Amino acid sequence: MVYINKVIYFIAKVWFAFVMLLALVLTAILSFPFFILEWIDKSPAKTDNLVLKSKLIQLNKTSG
Repeated sequence: MVYINKVIYFIAKVWFAFVMLLALVLTAILSFPFFILEWIDKSPAKTDNLVLKSKLIQLNKTSG
């Protein structure tokens, strides 16, 4: 029984390490386009509109 618990604990550790590594890799891959946009924009990302600085997006709130 102790052997089975050690095997389950080891599998859980390996699975957790795999999930954390996958999260790190996916974060790096998905954030790469934002680095390209900032490089094209040639300015730090202070606002939400990186490349489209001339376009303002406003949300119309309707009171109901």
